[in-house]
Formats: sequence, C-alpha cells, structure tokens
Amino acid sequence: MSVRKNKELKKLSGTFQRAKEKKPRTEADIKQQIEETKEASESIRVNLRLATKVIAAKGLMVETVVHDSHGAASKVERINPAIREQKDALKSLKSLRSQLALLESELETVTVTNEEDDELNQFD
Repeated sequence: MSVRKNKELKKLSGTFQRAKEKKPRTEADIKQQIEETKEASESIRVNLRLATKVIAAKGLMVETVVHDSHGAASKVERINPAIREQKDALKSLKSLRSQLALLESELETVTVTNEEDDELNQFD
C-alpha cells in the first residue's frame, strides 16, 4: 500500500516541487476581489428590485399565449417569470454574502500575517 508524502517528507527526500506549491494571495488581489463581489451584489440588488416591481405591477400570475400541437392559440395563466428571477437573485445574494465574509476573513489573516512579518523583520 502506497502512502502519500506530505510537504515535509518531500522536502527531506528532495522530491518537493516548489512550482506546484500554492502561492499565497496578496492583499491587493483580495481587496480587488472584494470590490468585484460588492459590485456584483449591487447589480443583483438592482435585478431584485426590478423583479419586485414587475411582480407588484403584473401580479403573481400572468396570462400567456400557448400553441397546441395543431397550432391553435389559447390563453393560459402561468406563474410570473419575475418570481423565478427574484428567487435566483435572493439565492445569489446569499451566496455573495458568504463569499464576501470569507474574503474579509482572508484579508484579516493576510493583514495579520504581514504585520507579524514586519515585526519579525525589524530584528534582522
């Protein structure tokens, strides 16, 4: 049975490949991604407001024209498609909020790490 080596064992045996190691993200990259996430959430909020306005104006059910297999048109009431848009917008907002929280916590750890590195470097 083969056992996977961890990073320390690979370094000891001389098989560690530094190029494949994950590089830590910089503070600027994280801040840029936070800004992009905030912009995306703002555009989703706009879509949510528009969908809410459409639902308020047209109601939950809308009348649509449906053609049967013979080509005859008939009017049918269906659920307003804006409800689906509203549901998707709410789901996306929830996802972006959690992503934003993770990014902010990652930014805090990077900032704390940078401060610790600066404190250690002053002794050099």
